[in-house]
Amino acid sequence: MRARHHRPKIPCHERCGPILKRMGLYQVARMKDINVDPSLLAGLMERWRPETHTFHLPVGEMTITLQDVSCLWGLPIRGEPVTGLADGPWNALVDQCLGVGAAADLMKSKKRSRPGEDPVYSASGYAINLGRLRKRFEKMPDGPDEPTQHQVYQYTRAYIIDLFGSLLFTDSSGDSVPAMYLQFLRDLDAPVQYNWGGAVLALLYRNLCRAVTRAARMPTTIWGPMVLLQHWAWSRLPCGRPRALNNWEPTWGSPDRESCPAFGEKWCCRHEYKNPHGTAGVKYFRTQLQDLREGMVDWQPYNRKFADLPLRVHQDRDFFCVRVPLIHFWIVEHHYPDRVMRQFGLQ
Repeated sequence: MRARHHRPKIPCHERCGPILKRMGLYQVARMKDINVDPSLLAGLMERWRPETHTFHLPVGEMTITLQDVSCLWGLPIRGEPVTGLADGPWNALVDQCLGVGAAADLMKSKKRSRPGEDPVYSASGYAINLGRLRKRFEKMPDGPDEPTQHQVYQYTRAYIIDLFGSLLFTDSSGDSVPAMYLQFLRDLDAPVQYNWGGAVLALLYRNLCRAVTRAARMPTTIWGPMVLLQHWAWSRLPCGRPRALNNWEPTWGSPDRESCPAFGEKWCCRHEYKNPHGTAGVKYFRTQLQDLREGMVDWQPYNRKFADLPLRVHQDRDFFCVRVPLIHFWIVEHHYPDRVMRQFGLQ
């Protein structure tokens, strides 16, 4: 199995910080890159049941829930659903949000050809090419004067789109991101609070279900927020869990509650592995998961650091156990926390 993952390449400028905090994207934006272990993900995928949205393990059912999305990445898990117009063309919106002429420069090219003729390339009108986006916004505009607020907004939108296409909402192409997400980024002064966490979890559930169905027929490529799944596995299961070099940990207990690191940041540093990436295959993790016993699982990994987690996590605490549909445009998947109550300290 192959897992697509690329980190955002556009630098997160300090002037983006207040906007990212208003949108609930600050904690996930500050995380550094980690390597995705496709063998670990493949081992977990073999135990995924689409009917229940849970991993069936020797110790019982477990799954990634809204609590995990909130604690690991600090994403909001309440607010307006991430849905809207999903079909383009989006050229006018791209120019409005990213600058005049941006659509002609950034929209992904689509090849059309007939037998015996040279291929003809035209803008797709649907997706933004990540490589061109990163080149256009490789640094905040500078010069003799400070960048205008309008330029800061354009740069921040470009960064968020890169974050979506690289980490939160990756797709099968690996080099583009749908321009439809720009419709949520028009007003950065007073942005609508969207349920980004629910949308991320909906996409993860759907892609796990799709990968399980396809894996029975052919090798599969899985995409979506796979880094989130790896953070979840390392936080709760001993299988393949690395050890931070020099016992490094994030700076917990920041006096600025909006800037506190999320729990997942503890995995975004240099680590050492008992089985380095590339040497431990699916067979190894299949055995490790099969050998799980009581006492080996950390059912409540966030309790020890919960007081130090971002303010948003505390504000959203009442939504950890809600049984609701998770929405990401045309994707609707159900959240069943009542199947894994041990993860919440209950029977």
